Amino acid sequence: MWTLLLAPLAFAGTVVIDARVPVEVWIAGGLIGEIASPAELHVTVPAGDLELTLVVGGKPQIETVQVPESGKALLIVGRTGVTTGHIDAVATSEAASSMVEFRSSAREDMILVVGKDRVTLSPGATRRIDLARGTTALSLRDSSGTVVWAHGTLDVKGDGLVVQVADGRLPEISGAGAFHPDP
Repeated sequence: MWTLLLAPLAFAGTVVIDARVPVEVWIAGGLIGEIASPAELHVTVPAGDLELTLVVGGKPQIETVQVPESGKALLIVGRTGVTTGHIDAVATSEAASSMVEFRSSAREDMILVVGKDRVTLSPGATRRIDLARGTTALSLRDSSGTVVWAHGTLDVKGDGLVVQVADGRLPEISGAGAFHPDP
């Protein structure tokens, strides 16, 4: 297990577990995460062959995946079993950006911290922000900035991404992207 924790980042890859049913994820005899409702779990591990144990409905199932240095290994866990695959790495450049629409259904002003920018979003307001495709830090706070409702990363994968925000809730994503809360 220590090799997983001390793996050099230069040789690290990512495994994405896309769970449609409740599942426990074990790597090297250690519990990595429990997913109780449909969600994704992203785990950084050394590149190469990786053996995972998925416990679905109380029954352990061993899966082996090839973790690439670029891109991501994918496991989709559903009612009828596990499907494995790969998510190809997307080359990013300065020109690769998308307009992301943020919509507020909050009862009061909210502060969005998107990357290094702070934006105030009023109740019922819509704001479009041009973001580079890829991963961007995202934090949702109350108007004073003291209460943090959500903190994590926003994956911008293409055009048409809409992020619905409300006080006291994680952002709801529609379109080509995903929000990944920090643990």
